[in-house]
Amino acid sequence: MHILLTNDDGIFAPGIATLARHIMEKTDHRLSIIAPEVEQSGKSRAITLFRSMALKKVQIPSLMTPAYSVSGTPADCVRVGLRYLLQDVDLVLSGINFGVNVGGDVPYSGTVSAALEAARLEKPAIAVSAQIAGQHIYFDTAAEVVLNLLETLPTSYFAGRTVLSVNTPALPYDQIKGLKAINCDAHITDEYEWVGSFGEEEHIRICNRYPDELEVETDLYYVRAGYATISPLSQIVSTDAEMARLSDWLQD
Repeated sequence: MHILLTNDDGIFAPGIATLARHIMEKTDHRLSIIAPEVEQSGKSRAITLFRSMALKKVQIPSLMTPAYSVSGTPADCVRVGLRYLLQDVDLVLSGINFGVNVGGDVPYSGTVSAALEAARLEKPAIAVSAQIAGQHIYFDTAAEVVLNLLETLPTSYFAGRTVLSVNTPALPYDQIKGLKAINCDAHITDEYEWVGSFGEEEHIRICNRYPDELEVETDLYYVRAGYATISPLSQIVSTDAEMARLSDWLQD
């Protein structure tokens, strides 16, 4: 299987190198890497329209596999890979992201959006993100979860365009409690705080992204409890129910 690996943390981020190393050392899959030149977190499905992009072959330290940087977004990287540079990709992996992409994060995530863009271009895709807990993040755990998925997913998955979003806890692989299939839940509680004033500018920043207590069993709830989670993501823009409701309004 030929895997295209991308991310939103940048071509030289440790997460993408860890996942690439696990794939190369523990599987027979062929790997190509195309990732943003610089960090592109929170760029969602943005693409570059009105300027050219720089495509550059690079060498990731300790990895002997084709790698390219793109001066664009994660979605740009997938598009360049599938529509310009590569011919025979079977699967797109996006990650490993520095931090979880759960609930309300999903629409903003460059990591997840790269996977969604792959599906739009008719390739199966998996986005993978690792929890940060204090100073701890376990990229190896996330990589092992992905390799297990590649071994156990049915052939029908790779023939379709299903996007899977995987989040793993900040634990060694042998300490995670299992894998939970669960829907995403929009439980992010973004707030903004004042940083300071500089001349005529007032500076603010985002804060308090995740609630301390979670009463509902969500993806974040289970990651905090020590589970890896997996969530299917849909490409549907308008559901049948929404279309029927709109038609009724117009008729009225």
